[in-house]
Amino acid sequence: MEHYNLIPDVSGYGATFGTGLTSIDTDGGFPRLRADQLIEPTEFSVTWVMTVSQYLEFSYFFQRKISKGSSSFTVNLISIQGNVELHNAQFVPGSVRLTDATGLRRIVQASILAVPSVEYSSVFIISDSIGELADVDQWLLSLEELVNVNTQGGLGV
Repeated sequence: MEHYNLIPDVSGYGATFGTGLTSIDTDGGFPRLRADQLIEPTEFSVTWVMTVSQYLEFSYFFQRKISKGSSSFTVNLISIQGNVELHNAQFVPGSVRLTDATGLRRIVQASILAVPSVEYSSVFIISDSIGELADVDQWLLSLEELVNVNTQGGLGV
């Protein structure tokens, strides 16, 4: 998967969080809801402020490397906590716009659908299931002991 290096301008961020639910209407009462995805993509409105050469690189990346936005790519986004995190992303069709071309400055705005990359998602899912992220090392040691030490004689099933 191709990677785009330029991090969007923080002041140009906006996010729309999905519900992750599918709704089925019933004849009477509340609709039936169920979760349809473990991790639903978040739609980000992003802005890149770039030089002319960065804009040319972006254009090449968009047109050639990810086939006019039809292919997924990875990009670093700044999380709500302020950390730079790798995300798998795809442009929303028709959303990429050059909004300003003044002097040597180019401003590109776009909407992207993004989910944290597999590495980040795995840590998130594990930490969500066991509590605090700081306890992951202890939890993994306990799991390793259970699998490699306590079950050497079999599970007794």
